[in-house]
Amino acid sequence: YPVIRRLYVTWVIGKQIPVLCYDTGFHVDEDEWYHFAVTVGPDGNTGYLNGAELVNRYYNFGAPDDALFLDDIPVQDQLTIGYGKTNDVKSPGFLHYRGYVDDVRVYNRSLSAGEISELYAMGGAPLNIEITRPQNGSFLLFDHKIWAINHLVAGGPVTVEVGHVAAGGRPVEQVAFYVDDVRRFTDDEAPYRWTWSQVAWGKHVITAVATDAAGHHDRDTVTVWKLF
Repeated sequence: YPVIRRLYVTWVIGKQIPVLCYDTGFHVDEDEWYHFAVTVGPDGNTGYLNGAELVNRYYNFGAPDDALFLDDIPVQDQLTIGYGKTNDVKSPGFLHYRGYVDDVRVYNRSLSAGEISELYAMGGAPLNIEITRPQNGSFLLFDHKIWAINHLVAGGPVTVEVGHVAAGGRPVEQVAFYVDDVRRFTDDEAPYRWTWSQVAWGKHVITAVATDAAGHHDRDTVTVWKLF
């Protein structure tokens, strides 16, 4: 449904209408990462967004005291993330989530509010890196910028540096450097840089892949035309 930007939890048994479906109760912002947790226990169900309980969540089907979970679904043939529905008026059929999912975990017990808060704090902001050297739109000769042009062109060695690393306070374990999907070097200490000194010509893609202590990954690429 084009105008809905809420996060939903939906339980469906067979091809029936949902037996449980609630949403955040408000629209979430686009282009932002969220930590979304769902708990089900003897006393019912609830949800948490970024470590805080969704006390104003809205139920389209079911109620807060429903305690259905995966074991209660008779035919356990499908578990989907990012596929569900709101109600028959807004979405007669099921809808696909338009966004990204970084991590999914299913526990065999109901987590407490404190445990969910700790998980959110541990996950924090997503890992984000940026190659700051070489810069696109430069003509490099022996690793020095000579003038600005429309593309990145280099003659001789090229130093690649990841000058921006944001990991939400988590340690970055390593940054690996690739040329055309072939790993060439791994740096485990800042500043994260590597000099490509091999003689080559033509178009090549240099990729930097960072890994933080929580196992998150992010990458950035730069395309360079090598003269030699």
